[in-house]
Amino acid sequence: MTRHASLPTTEQIFIERAVRHVHRARGHLLAASIAVEVAGFECVAIDNLHADTTDLLDDWRGRRRPPAVENLPSHITDAAADWRRQNRRTY
Repeated sequence: MTRHASLPTTEQIFIERAVRHVHRARGHLLAASIAVEVAGFECVAIDNLHADTTDLLDDWRGRRRPPAVENLPSHITDAAADWRRQNRRTY
């Protein structure tokens, strides 16, 4: 007798679809944020939406994001900026 893999439930299918849609929305929000930045403007609302969708996806996937660190010493932020510049990172 051959055992077949169990089929996903309707609930699992809808959850997977929701995750895919939020993942795509995160990509679109990032593209919008970059386009606004290239135009010389800044939109905090788009940046916040992108961060919120990233948090939501991480939560759904069981990942824990490290807490945001505020008031870092300037030598750390300067080193990070220098590293990004040397490695041609634009984020």
